[in-house]
Amino acid sequence: MKRVIIIGGGVAGLGAAYKVTRAASEGHDVEFTLLEKDKRLGGKIQTEMVPDPSEKGRFIVDGGPDCFLTEKPACHRIAKLTGIFDDELPTDDSRKRTWILSRGKLHEMPDGVMMFAPTKFVPFATTHLFSWPGKIRMAMDLFIPRRKVSPDEINDETLESFVVRRMGRECLDRLAEPLVGGVHASDPKQMSLAATFPRLLEMEQNYGSLLKAFIAVRRKVEEMRRKYPVKPGEKPRTFFTSFMNGMQQLTDSMAEAAGRQNIHVGVTVASLQHLPNGGWCAMLSDGSSIDGDAVLLATESWAAEPLIRPYDQTIADALAGIPTSSSATISIAFNESEV
Repeated sequence: MKRVIIIGGGVAGLGAAYKVTRAASEGHDVEFTLLEKDKRLGGKIQTEMVPDPSEKGRFIVDGGPDCFLTEKPACHRIAKLTGIFDDELPTDDSRKRTWILSRGKLHEMPDGVMMFAPTKFVPFATTHLFSWPGKIRMAMDLFIPRRKVSPDEINDETLESFVVRRMGRECLDRLAEPLVGGVHASDPKQMSLAATFPRLLEMEQNYGSLLKAFIAVRRKVEEMRRKYPVKPGEKPRTFFTSFMNGMQQLTDSMAEAAGRQNIHVGVTVASLQHLPNGGWCAMLSDGSSIDGDAVLLATESWAAEPLIRPYDQTIADALAGIPTSSSATISIAFNESEV
């Protein structure tokens, strides 16, 4: 029996554990042991159920990510496999409003903006979020040629470089950075587009213009809605999706499907030892150890770096070079009559 030691109980580690369990169910001679330093699973995905003090019921509050992109198939596939697909919850687009603070005033995001590209002329032309020079510069995206990428070159640049090159500095400062950079709690000057939003790079190469690309996406979505209207009782297909009990429902279902009997929480891996037989030994902070045939690191870069450094300096240096930052999420609830 081959054993895989998985370090990290977030969505990546749980996904790996579930994959091993499925492989075992298909006849492969393999098992896993998952080690998580915190006393809960889910990593950055965490949902709290907060009682409503004024009424019967509760608030479902996600402390980390509160949704996933509907067009991404992986979450839907796992939801079907783990039996929670019927609990998928689309957003209520009738209440969708986004406000951006700029120059001391709140500005509603224009209708038709996708990511940071306007796809409807009138809302874009009439918004006060951008100056007229800024609007003209954003429209120049239609005429700016795509970036040339040689066959042996990795197509990548920072978020700041990409947005300023295609849409202008004002688009970065007033739209892209608040909406995109803020989600990642990172500096647009350092954000790798290939690592975070590779689709934008693909759109530029395929369409030659972000405006053309997102207009094509919007028209495709509208055409699909006309062709396949929502049937009575059927859930609408929206840009984002969550679950009835919050995003932690996904990681909880993955833990159950993988097998909680092989999952250990509140356990910190202090170091790794490569054994003479080719296997690995995870040395734990309480002095105990666990042997395995392979190790899978599913932790933050800063946590993986000291574990891997004794065995691969190059990878460890790359991990150490990834900047990280902390963030806080504040959720506020109001009575609808007061809003």
